[in-house]
Amino acid sequence: MTDKFIIKNKVLVGHAFTSEESIDVVVPQGVIAIGENVFRGYKNLKSIMIPNGVGCIDNAAFQSCTSLTSVVIPGSVLIVCMDAFDYCENLQVVVMEKGVRNISSYAFSNCDQLMAVTIPDSVKDIGEGAFSCCESLPTITIPGSVAVLPTSVFSQCSSLKSVVIQDGVMAIQEEAFADCSSLQVVMIPESVRKIAADAFDFCEELTIYAPAGSFAETYAKENGIPFRAV
Repeated sequence: MTDKFIIKNKVLVGHAFTSEESIDVVVPQGVIAIGENVFRGYKNLKSIMIPNGVGCIDNAAFQSCTSLTSVVIPGSVLIVCMDAFDYCENLQVVVMEKGVRNISSYAFSNCDQLMAVTIPDSVKDIGEGAFSCCESLPTITIPGSVAVLPTSVFSQCSSLKSVVIQDGVMAIQEEAFADCSSLQVVMIPESVRKIAADAFDFCEELTIYAPAGSFAETYAKENGIPFRAV
C-alpha cells in the first residue's frame, strides 16, 4: 500500500487510491505531516492509523471522509488544523493523546455522530467553532490548560447535557455553547473571570454549578440562569 502514497519532504501530499476503493490507511513511518486536502471527500476511507512522529494534520486533510468512525491522534501532533475532520458525519470517537497542543477552528465541526472526545491537558488553544454542530456529543471535559473557550466552540451541540470546565480556564467567549438545547449542567471554576452575555444563549434547561461568590455566580444571576454553589 505504501506505493500508493505521494510523499514529498516527509509530508504526505497525495495518494493514488481510486474513489471506489474501500481502504484502511496506515500512514507510513517517517511522515512528519499529513498535507492539506489529502483525503478530503474520500468517502471510502474506513480507518486511519497515524504514527507517532506526525506533527501536523493540515487543513481539511480528512474533511468529509464520511466512512471514518474513529481516530486516535498521537501526542506528537502539535496542531490539528482548520477543517481537518469537518463533516466526517460518521466519526464517533476522537482520542487525542497527551502532547497535542492546538485544535484549530472547525477542526471537528459537523461530526453528526461524534459521541466521545478526549481533550488532553497538553492542549493550549482551541479555535472558533472547533466542535460546533456535533449533534450527538453528550458530555465534554475541558482541561484547565485551555485559557479561553472561543466563539461558538461547542455551539449547536444539541445532545450536549453536561460540561466540566476545569480550573485554569479564564474566559468563555460569544456563543461558546449557544443553541445547546439539551444542556443541563455546566461546572465553571473560580478561574473563569469573563463570560460573554450570549455564551449560553438558548440553553433553556441550564443550571450553572460554581463556587459561591465566584464570577460565574454573578454571571448566572445577572442573566437569569439557575445557579448552585459547589
